[in-house]
Amino acid sequence: MFGHKDLLGRLNEKLAITEKVDYLYKITNERFPFISRIAVAMYDADCDLIKTFAHSTDTGNPLPHYQTKLSEARSLNNIVKEGKPRIVNDLSIFDKSDHKHAQQIKSHGFQASYTVPLYNDLEFLGFAFFNSREKNVFGSDNLGYLDMIARLLSLLIGRRISEVKTLHGALKTATEFTGHRDPETGAHLDRMAHFV
Repeated sequence: MFGHKDLLGRLNEKLAITEKVDYLYKITNERFPFISRIAVAMYDADCDLIKTFAHSTDTGNPLPHYQTKLSEARSLNNIVKEGKPRIVNDLSIFDKSDHKHAQQIKSHGFQASYTVPLYNDLEFLGFAFFNSREKNVFGSDNLGYLDMIARLLSLLIGRRISEVKTLHGALKTATEFTGHRDPETGAHLDRMAHFV
């Protein structure tokens, strides 16, 4: 009666986003062994930056602490404008690119990429990247599954962002309330709110 194991049940555990990305990479790689990397880059609209947020790779991280302006990353900017995923089954089309991202991905042996824009209630969050060390691997037999993984990432990250916004709002309210009664404590809470 209880013989079925929920493949995604581990996502309900209290794990860091990086651990959840690792788990999603593991189950995706088991189903599609050609997937060598899953990464998430987040978008900061205030400064137009795309920043590496989490990744899981069969080897080291090709883009540690990487960030770039979205407006200067033409290919990624086009994905956002179109609002659709991008399939590149042969990354050699970016061989002449001077962008660090393209150079680093290529230097780590990745040959193909599937990039999915991530949204939360129509708000652009960033990208999910699926990379392979083989060419011509992304097609109709696997894209639906990868889209589902990307949507899970959107939901997980969107939930985490909502939690942070709620906490920040509560701190702001507490700061304003306390500031009226005790200016010194209010100032302390205001300083602490910047760490959230």
